[in-house]
Amino acid sequence: MTMIYPLYRYFAETVPQARALFAEAANEAGVTVRTWEHPLPGPMGEMLALDACYLGPPDAENVLMITSGTHGVEGHTGSGIQVGVLRHLREMNFAPAIGVLLVHLVNPWGCAWSRRENEDNVDIFRDLIYLTPPYPDNPLYDQFEEGLNPRTWHGPERARADAIWDAFAAEHGMDVVTATIRRGTHKHAKGLTYNGQGPTWSRRTVEAVADAFLLSAKRIGVCDIHTGFGDFGGLLVCSHNARDSKSFQTVGRWLEADVYETGNHPLIPTHPAMPYEHLGPQVGAEVIVAALEYGTHDVAGAFDIFRANTFIHTYGDPQSEFASRVAAEYRELFYPRSATWRSTVLTNGMQMAARIGTGVTAWR
Repeated sequence: MTMIYPLYRYFAETVPQARALFAEAANEAGVTVRTWEHPLPGPMGEMLALDACYLGPPDAENVLMITSGTHGVEGHTGSGIQVGVLRHLREMNFAPAIGVLLVHLVNPWGCAWSRRENEDNVDIFRDLIYLTPPYPDNPLYDQFEEGLNPRTWHGPERARADAIWDAFAAEHGMDVVTATIRRGTHKHAKGLTYNGQGPTWSRRTVEAVADAFLLSAKRIGVCDIHTGFGDFGGLLVCSHNARDSKSFQTVGRWLEADVYETGNHPLIPTHPAMPYEHLGPQVGAEVIVAALEYGTHDVAGAFDIFRANTFIHTYGDPQSEFASRVAAEYRELFYPRSATWRSTVLTNGMQMAARIGTGVTAWR
């Protein structure tokens, strides 16, 4: 897979375009797309949805599941890779005995509105991990919450928030500030990195997809595609599982890669599990998750864009000119316009999906 791809056939600029490319590629592959419509529209009034298609034996015990858009806006990249998988099934060389489930735009609302979060400001990645209370506390977040989340973008309230932010950074340092934000909160529903208080539309829909396609599965290998951390165009394979766990070791073996141990950088905190592992008990299968993280720009240096993006969708006007400018900057952070970046990520993403498919085939 060293060819040069016509990127317009893989990567979209809007959710309707992404859905159309996915449907076209699925049709060429001879598979049917099932659609779960989102209750809310996109910024142009367009219909949003999670789509899914399944290839292979319907009763396959070993299934490769490829997900895009767990973090909304990052879904454009994952969508392109999924379209690549469908368009190049021969090169993927999946074994006839395994099933392949593609779950397209887990958080379509976030993708459409250029947000990582969903319509309720929830980080879906965390919603798929922190399933039931009691939820973990984040006392530092609580202490400095007003500074992290300005109620207005100008005037005295903004100045007060910035003073709290500056005091937080001066007292603890930016690594602690970053780690505190990235750990998130279950208490502050309008805050940065809100982890939620129960199942979102996306989580419920993913569970419906599992009921539709995975009830015969005994072993599910998940390839969850993300962007925003690491060197530009580079790949980090990530896991929140312990280094000596079966899942961590298996992911490294499947992908022939060193697995990044989370918790060693303030941008990537440790969590007690991986997203989608909760589907295992639901369908009666073992689940191993590999998160593919493709590097983009300096996200660590762009937290004011994060603050602005959250403010717009909690206290501001998402349809304003200011919101449009922020959305464009935010989107570039997670979905670079660079053709070189997109080509590199597309090629690598298909290679990684093929490797996981090989690992899932041999999994017993």
